[in-house]
Amino acid sequence: MVKRLDVGIERVVDGHLDGTLEVPGNLRVGLADDAMGYSTTGGNLQQSTIATVDELAAEIADGNRRVSATPTGRLTQPPTAR
Repeated sequence: MVKRLDVGIERVVDGHLDGTLEVPGNLRVGLADDAMGYSTTGGNLQQSTIATVDELAAEIADGNRRVSATPTGRLTQPPTAR
């Protein structure tokens, strides 16, 4: 996962400069704002996985798929590194 903090910082600075920044306040940025993504370097993801993740990300960004802010389902431990 890549979190693009620069996107949020730019929004805060722009809000300050144009007088719309609310302090205190909350700023939420996400896929639709190009504020997060993932890396495909290292050869760890298959092309089919990349295509699926890109498709799901587009659906989320377009508002056609909703993601709960609260995790649901069973939590499992990630596999250990070898």
